[in-house]
Parts: sequence; C-alpha cells; structure tokens
Amino acid sequence: MSADARPPRPLVTSLRPDALDDDAVARVAGVLAEAFLTDPYTVSFLPRSRRQERLTDMFDRVVRDTLRPDPARGGRAPGVVDVAVDPVDGTTLGAAVWDRPEAPRGVDLLGTAASARRLVRVMGRHALDHVRTVAACERARPRVAHWYLRDVGARPSARGRGVARALVGRRQRDARQAGVGVYLESSTRANVPFYERLGFRGTGPVSAHGTDDLTGMWWEA
Repeated sequence: MSADARPPRPLVTSLRPDALDDDAVARVAGVLAEAFLTDPYTVSFLPRSRRQERLTDMFDRVVRDTLRPDPARGGRAPGVVDVAVDPVDGTTLGAAVWDRPEAPRGVDLLGTAASARRLVRVMGRHALDHVRTVAACERARPRVAHWYLRDVGARPSARGRGVARALVGRRQRDARQAGVGVYLESSTRANVPFYERLGFRGTGPVSAHGTDDLTGMWWEA
C-alpha cells in the first residue's frame, strides 16, 4: 500500500459531560465491547453466553460513571472519555476511559454495593473475582498524582491505524504539561512491548483473581 493510500491518522476528541446523550454512550460502549470481546483478561470474568451484550452493558455504565458530574468537586466529572474518530467520515474507531489525577482514590464500597445487581448481571459468578481484582489494582497504583488509564480499545477493523497510540498520547501530552505521570495495567504480557514503545516501564505484577496477573506500567516525562 502506498503512503497516499494509507488511512488517515485518527482524530482524538473527548466526550462532553454536558452534552452526553444515549446515542453517544451507546456508540462508545459498543466500540469498547467490540475491542474487549477478544481480550483474555476481560472475558475471563464473563459467562460464555451473550458476551458482547454483557460487555456493552458494562461499558455503558463505565462511560456514564466516568462522566457523571460530582457535586463535591464543583460539578466536575471524575474522569474523561476520549474517542478516536476517522477524520474523513467520523466513524468511531476506539475509545479510552481515564481517571483524572485529582479524582477520588480508593474502592467506592457504597458505589460497588449500589451496582452489585448490575455487576452480577454482567459477570455472574465471576463478579466477586472482578471486585477483588479491582481492589488489587487500586492498591498497586502509585501514590503520586497521575492520569489513570482504566480502559483503551480499538474496534477490530481499525487495528493497525494507531488508534491506541493516539488515545494514550493525548493524555501523555496533558500529563507532561501538568507535571504528573500516567499509570495503567497491561492486561496481557503481549501488550507490554507496545506500552514500552510509548515510554512506559513495568512496575511489577498486579494480582488478579480468577485469571492471569496484570502488569503495572508507569510513564513520566
């Protein structure tokens, strides 16, 4: 393929909490569900039936919770949802879900209890393993301020177009300007070299329950 025939680089934008609607949430949740349907770590928490439907349900709630205004913080949402789109036709290619550096830390036990029914509906008997793994991830996070990457994925048809690189790079630039780091857990060892090429370094294994351990990874300017 010639250089002129290559697809254009993705354009990264952010969902606006004040303009969030059901169509936007469904579009992003659907793309993330497609992306994670083949991720061994994610599907290890899912029953075998209706996996794409379950993932879409899960990411619908993730997007809404991330962008829900927090009255205790002046109405500012605790996180950001970045979306990579094709600059030619506007097709959604991928998305990333982030916690801001100043977002509240720790496992929200009250929130977890309130969402227990939905969690069981999505994960069935694997729900407790998921909760325990999230708690382990929280304990492993650095104590210093950082952007925290919760989820990043590209739809299968968009892989190879630099979608994840563009989404992560967007927040790396913000982190550099703010003088903070970026932290994530790689769900598979196969993804570690990709993040290393972006300047991340491994911080060690993170215990997972019911599946393979994760790899903590840290980036700073």
